[in-house]
Amino acid sequence: MKAMKAMKAMKRLLDNARGRWLGFWYATIEASPLAAFRQAFAWTLLIYFVAWSRSADEWLTDAGYHPPASLDPTNAPHLPLLPASALPIVAVIVFGCLLAYIFGYARRVVVWVLLGAAIYALLVDPIAAFTINRLFVIGLFVLAIAPQADAPQDEPQRQIAWPTRMLQVLVVAQYFASGLCKTLNGDWWGGEDVLWMQVQGIYMTDAAAWLVRTLPHWAWTVQQQLALWFELLAPILFGIKRLRPIAFVLGLGLHFVVAVTMDQLVYFSLQMACFYLLFIPPEWARRLSPG
Repeated sequence: MKAMKAMKAMKRLLDNARGRWLGFWYATIEASPLAAFRQAFAWTLLIYFVAWSRSADEWLTDAGYHPPASLDPTNAPHLPLLPASALPIVAVIVFGCLLAYIFGYARRVVVWVLLGAAIYALLVDPIAAFTINRLFVIGLFVLAIAPQADAPQDEPQRQIAWPTRMLQVLVVAQYFASGLCKTLNGDWWGGEDVLWMQVQGIYMTDAAAWLVRTLPHWAWTVQQQLALWFELLAPILFGIKRLRPIAFVLGLGLHFVVAVTMDQLVYFSLQMACFYLLFIPPEWARRLSPG
């Protein structure tokens, strides 16, 4: 009798866990956080493309350095380089599609053009392809395959949860993997001056130089520990709603420091900040993205 009760209790537990798991991915939720993310992500992509288009010939054509496959098969171009004469045409197509996506024209079509451009940029110059390029590819792919949101008249749009969940899991996994890497393969766990030394490297900005001269050494140690623990605890901080304000303060603070102290990584900070829109209450998101 006790065994049967135990089996029934276990079955209820498993059924409840399965229901929660399916609900997490397949429940119908408000579409406004994903819509807000989509707009912010597209604007960030526009800012990023405009900034890097000034030297597009260096990473898309043979005007720049591209190691031959015989010497460096990992970082050699995996797709053909563009002829210099094609750059203006490509720019018109890409920026035209990006503006159409931002303002809501043929989004279901132009998003695939943008995804193709992001993949091409990632593969044609692996040396210059940072994490930001890979996140654009993943983010655009999820947005491209996400089902269309719908709603009865005069009600907020709703959609299946999995596109939002995939992006939420992506950013949390990004943080946790970064923290785990720092812990297992770096000096962040026991060292006291890792961050202080890193901001003085090749990415050093004028603001970083001023901060290094001005802030006491212990302030850098505190920032280092906050960054490490935020990344390691990201699954908990973002997963528990009551702790999300702490996640927002620590995470956005981290990206503010990165943007200010590390040259060219302001684009990464802007990109990562977009993912926080996926965790805000839907009523807040509706104010940010009414369309």
